[in-house]
Amino acid sequence: MKQVAAGIIPAAQLLDVRTEPALDAEGKDALRITLVITDDAAQTLTGAQLGHLLLDVHDSLLKQGDERFPLISYATPTDSGEADDD
Repeated sequence: MKQVAAGIIPAAQLLDVRTEPALDAEGKDALRITLVITDDAAQTLTGAQLGHLLLDVHDSLLKQGDERFPLISYATPTDSGEADDD
């Protein structure tokens, strides 16, 4: 997932990718993907880029034989509790 996301989000702005099994709104298996991005990325990413990312991730999963729908969310280190407390 990190390689797919790096095609849209510059590596310097993509801090981490977390995945976990989930269920979609219909109760079907899905894959929850959380992209931890810098504050700069959160302010500069466009809707078009995020739409392309969703399609790229979905296509990548299908190519790997994984039919789960990706549920993508975004967080900054502050949002995910990783901010430096100095």
